[in-house]
Amino acid sequence: MALFFSFMPELSPMNSLYLNKKISNASLFLKPPYSNHEGIYKAFIECHLALVELNDGLVSKRNLSHEVAALKQLMDTRGINDYLREGTLKVKARLLTIEEKALFSDLVGAIKEKL
Repeated sequence: MALFFSFMPELSPMNSLYLNKKISNASLFLKPPYSNHEGIYKAFIECHLALVELNDGLVSKRNLSHEVAALKQLMDTRGINDYLREGTLKVKARLLTIEEKALFSDLVGAIKEKL
């Protein structure tokens, strides 16, 4: 009996839908009226959930290495002081410069395009 799939899929259809949904949500949160730090925080959450689903095979096949690395670096919360215990991603979102916000938006857009 021949197997229908002779290869390991890079991402199951269900995971692919989930991944696209998370990146699309992040993109929406970066547009008005959500584009304040609360919207950026929500976009961070969506991107974090998407990054969990990305595997190395998909990253290399879709040529996402640069974007994923830059996104992880931008979202890195090491060294963030969360004195009010609101969450380091929320603090990071509030501390982003205008340039970093623009970069974040560009990276989300680039990943969305390549998926």
